[in-house]
Parts: sequence; structure tokens; C-alpha cells
Amino acid sequence: MPYIIDVGYLHYPAMVYAYNCTPHDGTSYTPYELMFGRLPQIGIDTELALLNGGEASHSKFSQDIRERSEYCHASAKTSMQSAAKQEKPN
Repeated sequence: MPYIIDVGYLHYPAMVYAYNCTPHDGTSYTPYELMFGRLPQIGIDTELALLNGGEASHSKFSQDIRERSEYCHASAKTSMQSAAKQEKPN
């Protein structure tokens, strides 16, 4: 009987990336966005942003990340509290 090779593990990185980039119902945000305060980007996204006049300032970038992260966390907390209230029995 020939060996059957399981190549499913080759798809794990893509599956994890897809999971982390998908908004969740409870928070309305992606896990990546809540963790890092921004949407995920691949290398070409950065290159295209710089070619289209995007800024490369590290201090502005970190300030934007901090502000977006605070907003996302506050909004996610509100969404989760709202969802919890809807699930409580009367």
C-alpha cells in the first residue's frame, strides 16, 4: 500500500493568516487589528503606499498606530458589552 502524505500542514500559515485577517462578530475587528492597531500588510502594500505619496516617518507611523489601537480596543469593548447585554436572559 503506498504512503499517503498529508500536506495539510503546508496550508496552516495561509489558514492562520486568513483567520487573523477576518473580522469577528463579537468585536467587529480582526484579531490582527486588535493586536497591532492596524490592518495587516504585505511587502507590496508598503511599496505601493510609498510610491503613491505615503509618508515614511516612523514617529507619525507609531502615533497613528497608537491612536488606531486605542480606538479599536474601545470600540471592540463597546461591541462586546452590547453583545453580552443581548445574550442575557430577561
